[in-house]
Amino acid sequence: MAPQLLLLFLLGSLIGSSVQDAAIRCPNVRIVSPFDLKQFLGTWYEIARFQVFDPNLGSSGLTTRPRLSSCVRLNFLLTDEGKLRVERTGLDAKNNTITQIGVAEQNVHDNARFFFKYSDAVEEELGVVEVVYEEHALLYGCYLTRTGHIKQDAWILGRDPELPRVTVDVLQGTLQSKRVDISNFRHVSHDEFCKNVLPENSTVVSDDEF
Repeated sequence: MAPQLLLLFLLGSLIGSSVQDAAIRCPNVRIVSPFDLKQFLGTWYEIARFQVFDPNLGSSGLTTRPRLSSCVRLNFLLTDEGKLRVERTGLDAKNNTITQIGVAEQNVHDNARFFFKYSDAVEEELGVVEVVYEEHALLYGCYLTRTGHIKQDAWILGRDPELPRVTVDVLQGTLQSKRVDISNFRHVSHDEFCKNVLPENSTVVSDDEF
């Protein structure tokens, strides 16, 4: 599945240069190079992300990434088999603590680009656009679907639960300068209660292959 979506992403970039309708053109957002995966590993907190949507209510071109509403943290680690494992912990809409287990495959040619797959078949491709390994990271992805729509996603991550507002503004501005609609961002809450939202106290959603 990953190679097919990667092919669609590349085709979307090529087609975008020839179509006239900007609504079906992916912005030209470059990813970082070089990229050090080992420095990227570890815990990150979701500071802001593109909103999710219910496909049954109509497509907005945004990701259908699993719904965790607040206190969301991600842990990236390498397995003994050399796979990049993603553990995403947070509160769902009912305030249940959930950990979603997934894998992330690195692009062979652009190692700052990842293909994420979660156990409930949600898939997305994101590239690291900006990173200061000990502080923050900006990820963005966009590709053209078979129906002629673009699918987009973005994360702003921090090593701590909060980032200075000026840093968030600069990272959002990076995407805005490439004509990405940053109004799609939603802030992820990390209040005092989040100290109790821990992976060891969560319900794990996973497939054996992960």
